[in-house]
Amino acid sequence: MTTTQRAKTRKMKDIIGDFEAYRFEGHISLEKSQGGYKPWRIPYDKQEFFPFISQDVGQECSGIRISMRTDSSTCILGRKEDQEGRIDLLINEKFVRSHLFKKETHQLTIELPGQGMRQVEIWLDQALAWTIKQLEIDDSSQAFGSLVPKEDQEIFPKKLSWVHYGSSISQAKHITSPSRIWLAQTARQMGLSLTNLGLSGQCVMDPMMGRVIGDVPADLISLKLGINTYPGLSTIRMFESTVIGLISSIRDKHPMTPLLILSPIYSENREAVEGPTGLTLSYMRGILEGVVRKFYLRGDDHIYYRDGRQILDQTCLDHLPDGLHPDGIIQDHMAHGMTQILNEILVLEGVER
Repeated sequence: MTTTQRAKTRKMKDIIGDFEAYRFEGHISLEKSQGGYKPWRIPYDKQEFFPFISQDVGQECSGIRISMRTDSSTCILGRKEDQEGRIDLLINEKFVRSHLFKKETHQLTIELPGQGMRQVEIWLDQALAWTIKQLEIDDSSQAFGSLVPKEDQEIFPKKLSWVHYGSSISQAKHITSPSRIWLAQTARQMGLSLTNLGLSGQCVMDPMMGRVIGDVPADLISLKLGINTYPGLSTIRMFESTVIGLISSIRDKHPMTPLLILSPIYSENREAVEGPTGLTLSYMRGILEGVVRKFYLRGDDHIYYRDGRQILDQTCLDHLPDGLHPDGIIQDHMAHGMTQILNEILVLEGVER
C-alpha cells in the first residue's frame, strides 16, 4: 500500500484555517484568498510600490516554511499552483527528505517519521510562488503553531530573528533543496529564525525594501550588497548614496540592532572589469567598507563590515559554473563561512546563546 493509499484509509482533518495549529515562517505578508494562503516576501497589499520585485521574486518563497509541533504520522499538503516544485521535510530541525510536486500535481501526502510530539517544518521551493490550500493531519492527532510548549519556553528560549537582504546568490533559486541553501543552513547551525529577502536580480537597494526591513522584528540584520548593481543598475554617482540611504532607513526603526554589511563574493570576471557604468566588485567593496566606517564614526557601535570573499573566494572558482552563482556542493562551505562571521558579531555584541 502506498503512502497516499494509507492516508486515504485514515481519517484526516484540515487545519489550514487554524493558525493556532501551525504557522508560516520567513514571510513578510500572507495573502488570504479563496484559493488558500499565499506567503509573500513583500507586503502584498502594497505590491504596486514594489515595481519589478512584485512581479515574480517578491512572490517566490525562499526561506519560507510551514511549521508546527504535532504527533501526527501523516500530513497532506495541497497547493494551487501547477509548476513542478520541491519541498523539504525537517523533523526536530533535522533534514528528513525532499518531496517533488510534479507538474499539475496539487496534493502530496507526506509521512512524518517518529512518534510523539515533534517539530515539523516544510520548506517551500525557493524559486516558486506557493498558495497553500490544504494542510491535513491525522484526525486523532494534535498540532500547535508554537514549536516549543509553553511549559518549556524558559528552557528553550525563543530563537533570535535574523533578516537577510541580498541577490540571487542569497535566494539560491537554482539549488534543488530549499532547506539546504547556505542561509537556511546557517540559520539552523546558529539557532536563528530566518527571513530571507534574497531577491534574484533585484537587490538594488530600493528605498521600499529599507522600509520593509525596518518594519520586521529583527535581532540581527545582514545586507549583502553590490552584485546586482554591477550590470548597470547603479552608477558610481549613486552607489554610495543608495547604500547610505538604505542603512539610514533601517536604522530609523532598528537603531541598535546588529547590522552586517556584506560585500560581494568572488566573481573572477567582475573583480576588476568595469560594468556598464564603471562599477567593479573591488570598487564596491571599498565603498561599502567606507560607508560602514562613516556610520561607526558617527556613533553606530552596532554596524559591521565583512568582505564577502570570507564566504566564497577564488579557491572556490570551480563551484561557480557560470562565474557568478555558487552550485549546490558549495552551499555547506558558504554556510560555514557565514556562521563564523555571525558568531563573531554576536560575541562582540555580548549576545548570549
